[in-house]
Amino acid sequence: MFFQDDLMHGVTNELGISEVDSFIFFTLCPKLQIFEIVQNEAVPGVQYRRYAITKKGIQFFAYLEKRFHKKRLLKEIPSEKEKTKGLTIGKDKRDDDKLQNQTSS
Repeated sequence: MFFQDDLMHGVTNELGISEVDSFIFFTLCPKLQIFEIVQNEAVPGVQYRRYAITKKGIQFFAYLEKRFHKKRLLKEIPSEKEKTKGLTIGKDKRDDDKLQNQTSS
């Protein structure tokens, strides 16, 4: 996931945050909070708040990583059709053999 690293570290609304962090904090995190993936918490000693990932959120991101990894592996493994594509002797190969036999006679 694109914002996974930011969410793992926690996102605050402190003064001077970037546009990306602002988007994550004010737009993305409230939606993730509905599903209990992140929680909004007060940061002791300062006036800003922070979204931190929950245990459920960690499990969710682990699930996504496994799914994306599996998808990448499936793309890298050639299908049976691709494996045998150049290995079978087809009509073209038989025609080539006939042509060689005719020219050598």
